[in-house]
Amino acid sequence: MYAALPKQKILFTAEVDSGLKKFSPPNGDSHLNNNWHRLKSALLNAARDALPKRVISLNKPQAIPFELRPITHLSHKLDHYINSLFKIFSISNFYSSWNWFFTSFYNEFINLFFDQNALIDILPTPTTIYSVFISSHLDFPMFLKKFRSSLRTIKKFISGKLTMEFDNYKQVAMKVAIAERNSNFYEDKEKFICSSLNCEK
Repeated sequence: MYAALPKQKILFTAEVDSGLKKFSPPNGDSHLNNNWHRLKSALLNAARDALPKRVISLNKPQAIPFELRPITHLSHKLDHYINSLFKIFSISNFYSSWNWFFTSFYNEFINLFFDQNALIDILPTPTTIYSVFISSHLDFPMFLKKFRSSLRTIKKFISGKLTMEFDNYKQVAMKVAIAERNSNFYEDKEKFICSSLNCEK
């Protein structure tokens, strides 16, 4: 929680009291929604005037949830490999690089997406790469270009899966935060106010 000075706390309390009186209905009757809006407005206005402000950078990268890090790692790994292929100019060099990359990538992919064998099984294994190249009847630059295209198809799938899982994570986190805030409204008013004003780190 942000450390507010005693004078700021007193000012905040006074501003809340003033705000509640300002928006109080003349006859004292009001619906629950109106009461909530009145309380929220009074708290926010008082906080803007009396409490330290929290600066949020829009350029700050979002933290990657722990459970999504394996997918992120796999995506970056494939990105790096696709870019490295621009430095390959012969089938022998390509074989060496693919032999080094394929097994670990394949195992990680299957562990994460066990139902997507058909997607990754279209790729040749290191032991078949020479025969696939010969049977393609393409020169090496064109063969490598088509191969990169196949890898990008897999990369597109991984990126889409990562985006979907991250959106799901944010929705779950939002529901948990809302449930906690609602619980605080009834059980811990101090936490509720701090949460509503984003006073907690």
